[in-house]
Amino acid sequence: MISTVYAITLVGIGLVMAVFYFVIINSKKTEADYQSITKKWYDVRSKWFIFLLIL
Repeated sequence: MISTVYAITLVGIGLVMAVFYFVIINSKKTEADYQSITKKWYDVRSKWFIFLLIL
């Protein structure tokens, strides 16, 4: 029973590592890709801050 749990754990860790590796390899974007997203979320963040102050 313990060896089965150990094997499942190792497979799970391997899958998580594979997903992290895949994301790191495919996340090479330039700074220009993030400018529109950054501006949008700065606006959202400032509105959220004002909402929390009022609350």
